[in-house]
Amino acid sequence: MPDFDGFLKDLALVLITAAVVAVVFQRLRLPTVLGYLIAGLLVGPHVPLPLFADIESTRALAELGITLLMFSIGLEFSVRKLLDIGRSSLLVAAIEVALLFWLGFLVGAAFGWSASESACLGAMAAIASTMVVAKMLGERAPEPRLANFVLGVLVVEDLISMLLLALLTALLAGSGLSASQFALSSLQLAGFLAALAAGGLLVVPRLLRWVMASGSREVILLAALGVCFAFALLAKRAGYSIALGAFLAGCVVAEAGHGRILEPLVRPVRDMFAAIFFVAVGMMIDPLLVVEHLPLAGLLAAVIIGGKLLGVSVGGLLSGAGFGASFRGALWLVPVGEYQFLIAELARQSGVRGGELHAIAAAVCLATVLAAPLLVNRSESIAIAVEHRMPRRLVLLETLYSAWIEALKQRRSSSQRRPMSRLGLWIAADAAALLGLVITASLWRKELVDELEHVTHWGRTAADIALIALLSVACAPLGLGIVRAARRLALLVAEAALPATTPTQPDLAATPRRALASVVQGATLLAVGVPILALSAPFVPSLGAIGLALAAACVLLLALRRRVADLDGHFRAGTQVVLEALVRESSSGAAPSGPHALEQVNELLPGLGELTAVRVEPASSAVGRTLAQLDLHARTGASVVCVARGGRGWNAALADEALAAGDLVALTGTPDEIARASAELRRSAAG
Repeated sequence: MPDFDGFLKDLALVLITAAVVAVVFQRLRLPTVLGYLIAGLLVGPHVPLPLFADIESTRALAELGITLLMFSIGLEFSVRKLLDIGRSSLLVAAIEVALLFWLGFLVGAAFGWSASESACLGAMAAIASTMVVAKMLGERAPEPRLANFVLGVLVVEDLISMLLLALLTALLAGSGLSASQFALSSLQLAGFLAALAAGGLLVVPRLLRWVMASGSREVILLAALGVCFAFALLAKRAGYSIALGAFLAGCVVAEAGHGRILEPLVRPVRDMFAAIFFVAVGMMIDPLLVVEHLPLAGLLAAVIIGGKLLGVSVGGLLSGAGFGASFRGALWLVPVGEYQFLIAELARQSGVRGGELHAIAAAVCLATVLAAPLLVNRSESIAIAVEHRMPRRLVLLETLYSAWIEALKQRRSSSQRRPMSRLGLWIAADAAALLGLVITASLWRKELVDELEHVTHWGRTAADIALIALLSVACAPLGLGIVRAARRLALLVAEAALPATTPTQPDLAATPRRALASVVQGATLLAVGVPILALSAPFVPSLGAIGLALAAACVLLLALRRRVADLDGHFRAGTQVVLEALVRESSSGAAPSGPHALEQVNELLPGLGELTAVRVEPASSAVGRTLAQLDLHARTGASVVCVARGGRGWNAALADEALAAGDLVALTGTPDEIARASAELRRSAAG
């Protein structure tokens, strides 16, 4: 007979301890997630205190918590929402998650971990904590543009996290098996998820519509939770993670159109069981293991922070979001939490370093969750300090690139979207074929080398080298196809953003168009190459992958350097034209006619952004301050082209010249960036 008294005692002990510790952490203004982990340590078996709860009963409650947590994440995700956030978040998340997975994998390989164990570390490094980041956004309420950027990346990360979980499930299930058995287990997982999704879309919407007719919130909640636990049970019976089933249930309910109604109903139940989940995780943490693996955990935490800054910043720049917003968004995405413990639990159930991964996840969670508020509080000053150290040519490229992407969004027509989409599909198909070929050859390497050795009668080393050569020959057409398709896509994007003039007129946008095409091609190759690098990491030797990545990066940087130099010369020539126009304007004493004061220059020199002239008013706080002191680019994203005063003027390179009332300042950038910079220049000194 079940020990209900013991179960109730454990539940009461866990909830009361979690509540007390959470209150203390809230008053200390520390994340409550850490409080729940501390509560788990206090009631767990690894700390010599009189408090002790049965870990097995608490683990059962934790499975309920993770089930509801994944279900609620699925409720918030839908294909419609993914389309609404746009391709920019997809690009940022694809580069960031793939980069962090690869770096986390390399950390494990450096410490001598196996491929499957290192893949667990890579997955733990890749995904931010939705719970912690969402709570930080609610408490600190950043500007809408930054909040939308962070939320967009989080939504895509949630989707990628489930794909990673599925891939990791297949990898851990195939650990120690032959290549054919690994392939079979992967196909079985894909077939199960497809069948579960298809069956759910046939049954669940009809069930929920019938239940909705009752109008009872309690009945609606019961039906939703029933669907959640049914999917989780099916996944568990099939030998897979309950998190996959629960997330899929949430997605099916969201696609049925009931996510918005059910999410607020599920949230209180989810929060309670999520707290129990973190307490249960804390009970499984052995402090001695944390201390033992502290060097690895510290390195992984540093990799997460550095990888987030690099991946999100580069991805944001390439998506046109600008460096300032991307860099600050990266700082918001630093904390990790629930997903890392889910990976540790999956590894424990698969017999792969369970206790050690829980300890590492706890240390990494502690480091990143504590570091995140400190970094966010100083995000603007850190971003400004980094921008000050950026090369001038790179700042110019970033400003103009954002303006070109904004122009592309306004000018792109449906007739231009079709060939772009077609090229994107070709690139994706070639990338999938290339990845499949590399993984297949790696999995069957021993068998293929044996066959080559038998047929050719060569030595084993010669047969191995011959296999690598054959694989390179087979991969070359696919890689070349990706590069060519990326180039064609980049040219289409550049021509849509900066259309060519008539054949009888000189093409003054040729230099900016070439620069834009080079950046778009680089962005496409990054968006494809980094995921290929990450997904092939468990199957390909790390040193070879690092060498290939460095060689490709050098080629891209050298090609971009030439385009940036050409663009800088084009911009310098254009600056003289703008300066002459502003000097004439300032000499006449007439006020610029709003954003169209430089309309003729915009037509004459396309590709220099949305050039706008702003007059400095006598009451402006900018009077008496230099361009270096104003630092408009770091604060707003817009760049100063030149300044005119009376019959003279100077370009932005003369940053030590103080502004005076009546000065005309030429700005370039996106309309939003120029609006913020104009507001900064017009801001009253008294205000």
